[in-house]
Amino acid sequence: MTEDLVAGLICVKAKLLARNWRPRGGGEVDIVALEGDTLLFLEVKSRKKGRPRSLVTRAQKRRLLRSVDLWLAKSPHEGPVRLEMVLVTRAIDGSVERVDRVPLS
Repeated sequence: MTEDLVAGLICVKAKLLARNWRPRGGGEVDIVALEGDTLLFLEVKSRKKGRPRSLVTRAQKRRLLRSVDLWLAKSPHEGPVRLEMVLVTRAIDGSVERVDRVPLS
């Protein structure tokens, strides 16, 4: 699974805090991690090579931001907070060709 791959890669440099975190009221954060003093909220997307880049829709981003707000209300964080999309590009045979982290702004 793509999220398993990304969680393994993130754990090399960061401490994994949660996976598939779902607050009451809907929404979900694929991965929450602490990289140094930066709290990361990651949305994981996968695509096959040659396909248009998968983007997070406005509605998905709104739900994600609401989930981030709920996390921070429950577990305040004094350091920086970063919201990113992790895009995994796979070859036709399913092997991973590249992994990109893109800020969601």
